[in-house]
Amino acid sequence: MRAKEFLTEDYDPTKARVPHPEDLVLLGGSAGAKHAIAVIKQMATNPETISIKPDGKPALVWGRDDQGFAMCDKHMFKAGTLPRSPEQIAQIYSARKGGGREELISMISALWPQFEASVSTGFRGWLFGDLLYSQTPGIQNGNYVFQPNTVVYTVPVQSDLGKQIAQSTSGIVVHTYFKQAPGVDANGQFVAPPGQHINKLPGGVNNRGPLLMITDQFMSPPKVKLPPDIKALESFINSNGGLIDKLLDEGTLTGLKLKDLPKLLQEYGNHRVRQRNFDNFGSDFIEFIQGKGRVSAQKIQNITKYLQENRAGYKVLCQAFIGIMRVKDLIVQTLDNHPAPMQAHINNEPGQEGYLVHTKSGPIKTVDRAKFSAANFED
Repeated sequence: MRAKEFLTEDYDPTKARVPHPEDLVLLGGSAGAKHAIAVIKQMATNPETISIKPDGKPALVWGRDDQGFAMCDKHMFKAGTLPRSPEQIAQIYSARKGGGREELISMISALWPQFEASVSTGFRGWLFGDLLYSQTPGIQNGNYVFQPNTVVYTVPVQSDLGKQIAQSTSGIVVHTYFKQAPGVDANGQFVAPPGQHINKLPGGVNNRGPLLMITDQFMSPPKVKLPPDIKALESFINSNGGLIDKLLDEGTLTGLKLKDLPKLLQEYGNHRVRQRNFDNFGSDFIEFIQGKGRVSAQKIQNITKYLQENRAGYKVLCQAFIGIMRVKDLIVQTLDNHPAPMQAHINNEPGQEGYLVHTKSGPIKTVDRAKFSAANFED
């Protein structure tokens, strides 16, 4: 598969969260770890398959079918709900639990005609993107500055993109095209068709109106050099993969009623992200699940015993997780210094939310979790 084809692979971005490379070892054992290493290597051999992960909000889907124009968020789209007017989408938001969406409803209503004008009457299909701004951004020190979510973006006023922003009222990063909306399967469930990641806007799109649409591409393919640690890490995983697989054997875990152990380990990883501390990773896992409140005392006892019996595999698992994460973070730091249409900052530190690596089996996200993910958890 060529690099260009990676960038237009089919996948469903409305489903479960895109995994981190290091999480693959927790969820997939040695095969997951080897896949993570392959993804990291691909970033060096095929940098064209890397795209910038936008930190826009909210995620919106819009387009046309034979019934006309519709606009919604990704949750509505996944459920097969396609509002045909601002009034319909307002009713749906108002009916959701929790309320307090008046500001979002007002914004969507104002944006509706701009999004409708962005696709011609002959356009068929659905675009999926992340909103960057709903009003022309303000200018600070010669730059347009906007913060849709956690990341602060700056664009020089005199740059090509800056000149486009000046002519716009709203802006969105478009990254996925759906040929059709979700349909009902044999079980009566709505199923979203595979979306196609796009590296350029499709035909029938009007990018000269008040809505500015940009893609998630770099200005030029980044140059990625693999850290020296990658060889030792790969050798370590190849030599010790059997211990990881024994620890995470699905049949064994199911028999011991510990099938959710990989998920608990993933939650523990997120816990450490919030702490911004990966020292002695794995040492306080039992303490973590004890504090969750929903894991029974008997199950905690069983997990403790199981990890003691498989301490070698558990140690290897934790070392593989940290090793993959550190190698990935070194590459992310390189990517953060590569020219992009929008410069990004997180808590006054340069850096994008992260990046997507487009593989044959779908995208993998590479994020400096100690920087972005922790900052996002704090919001």
